Amino acid sequence: MRIKKLLSVALITCATLSSTMVANADTKDSSLPTEYISSTKSTYSNYREKNNTSYIYIKNMCGLQLKVIAYYTNPSPDTPQTKHGYAVIPGNVQRFINNSVYEAYKSDNKQGLSKGKKCNCRLYIRADISGSSGRLYGKWSPDSVGNYPVANP
Repeated sequence: MRIKKLLSVALITCATLSSTMVANADTKDSSLPTEYISSTKSTYSNYREKNNTSYIYIKNMCGLQLKVIAYYTNPSPDTPQTKHGYAVIPGNVQRFINNSVYEAYKSDNKQGLSKGKKCNCRLYIRADISGSSGRLYGKWSPDSVGNYPVANP
């Protein structure tokens, strides 16, 4: 009986520690701006803090194919940090975006450019197909969890 209690306490402790570690990453979804976009009219997401080297998560809930670029915002001006320059996100899908936002922050921090600043990022978004337009809907997170295809491997 005592072994069962010890095992239960150990399992609860492990679960608590693992959930605490995940809480350090900013995996909560934010809404993308619900703005009209086209192949010539773009928008930016809000700024979010990025806490690790994971992929950026995006859920495109509109029918438009999107062109997305992740930007690192410390120090100014914004610097694109998307592998292969940008990611293409088809309509009505969830994807990861391969990026180097956190790595750029760590590099700048070593050089003294980001001392005391948080690693922030945001997304540039426009319709990818020439002539297409519509209202943007969706969610995104700077630090990912889950198992989704990578848009720009």
